[in-house]
Amino acid sequence: MIVGTSFKGDDDDFIKLKQHDVYDRALTTIIHNVYKYTKAAKIIIDCDLIEPPDWPESFDHRTIQPGHDKLAAVWRNKTNLEKLKAHAATCEEPDFIETNWLNWLHVETTDWISEPQLIGAIYKILLNQNKKIGYQHEALLNYLLIKRFSFVPWVDSQLYAAKKDYETHYGTNLS
Repeated sequence: MIVGTSFKGDDDDFIKLKQHDVYDRALTTIIHNVYKYTKAAKIIIDCDLIEPPDWPESFDHRTIQPGHDKLAAVWRNKTNLEKLKAHAATCEEPDFIETNWLNWLHVETTDWISEPQLIGAIYKILLNQNKKIGYQHEALLNYLLIKRFSFVPWVDSQLYAAKKDYETHYGTNLS
């Protein structure tokens, strides 16, 4: 996870560092839910062409890091962080903030059943890590997340980078 500013007012480094502390667990959540859906798709349509691979224990985390970081920013944007920190200070659960973030992420990625393009993008990224088709799907994932969460006041550099990356890989002008 890159600890940076993703949207206007995204200045709570304490919360960002808490999310950074559970980066591996967050990636596991995303990948587990995507794998679950791709496996279910194969069973539903009974098609040998969609055999989900045994995904490796390790992978290049950088391939889905920008997507993760956008999801982390969305959670920060939607959450009353001051109230969350105040509650964390008084509760007995030492990892309250991290647990709250990971629970939101699980619910969000579970809801992707209604967003099959997100599932497909991550699936294709993981199958094609550090290859041209993988880069294309990384661009697609970032574009889809910005589109899904258009209410977030993304900083211009985030919007510009996602748009340019998508246009470069797909030869489409989004202007």
